[in-house]
Amino acid sequence: MSRKWVRRAIWLAIFVWFSWAIFWIWLGEQKRWGLAENKVASVPPAPRVVFVVAQTKPSQGWCQMMASALLSNVTVASVGFRQAYHHITRALWVWRYVESEGLRDDDVVVSYDGADTVFIGALAVQRAVRRFIDSTAPSFEAFDPEAVRRGEATAPLLFSAEGNCYHLQMTNSHIWDVSKGRCISAYKRFEEVLVSSKKAALAGRKNRRMHFLNAGGYVARVWALRRALVAYRALLRFGGFWCDQSVWGMLYLGPSLPHIYASSEMRLPSGLMGLDFDNTFFFVLMECRLEVTYGWLVLYPLNKWRREVSRHFLLFLKLWAFLVRRLPLYTLMAWEGTE
Repeated sequence: MSRKWVRRAIWLAIFVWFSWAIFWIWLGEQKRWGLAENKVASVPPAPRVVFVVAQTKPSQGWCQMMASALLSNVTVASVGFRQAYHHITRALWVWRYVESEGLRDDDVVVSYDGADTVFIGALAVQRAVRRFIDSTAPSFEAFDPEAVRRGEATAPLLFSAEGNCYHLQMTNSHIWDVSKGRCISAYKRFEEVLVSSKKAALAGRKNRRMHFLNAGGYVARVWALRRALVAYRALLRFGGFWCDQSVWGMLYLGPSLPHIYASSEMRLPSGLMGLDFDNTFFFVLMECRLEVTYGWLVLYPLNKWRREVSRHFLLFLKLWAFLVRRLPLYTLMAWEGTE
């Protein structure tokens, strides 16, 4: 009888020990999985990217843009419907949308003309957005103006660049030749200031014709757009502005415009605002002859280009192939303005 109880006691001890060992193994696994979950949770979420256009009513150009966005797997938000359109207010409409969506500082905003812009493929959009995210500072604290100056980083507020210099209210002349001449002179002074201060990378390459600001398209980190809009609103308080391209141009050219650069409120940090000189995001077709190094392709002024497309379909196919390979979207600046 005593042997029987001894065997039972031994088996009970083995069972208790085995159960205790299983419990500790299970507890260790739970801790390990918990640590893994914490590590996953600690990884910051990827920046959100929103595409926004200011459009007061549907139009042919807007419908074409939305169709191209759908085919490129891009969701576009339209703001300003049924409101009175003014060029100067569209950036403010975009910012109200940013605030209503609760975007974080490191999120990305892409805004452009709603009625004369076309997307040309999902892959191109993804590449351009990824390149911008990887090369821009996610916050003001991480922003390094020297890296932008050296060309190692991208300005966190990047405007499209075009071949025409048109900042009508900055030049104070409605005569086209006079206005364009004064505009080009302002850019030359700006580039001289940058070169003299060893910031040539910010001014673009000398052999680039498309190096004038176009307000019809920009991509920005939220924190950079917020900072730029402080200066934008400060400049608007001078009154009388209706051309947003002139306002953005004056802020971009601040170092060469003493009356702008003298005000700390309207002075943007060096490298915060830049132009898409290499057309990595935007490509503007606007009444200029542009030599494109893709086979024998030559892009004519837009009004001539339409006739050439109808006569030379192969030219059109080469143009499309070039754009699809390089750019996420391009601006026609074409048959109708934003309404």
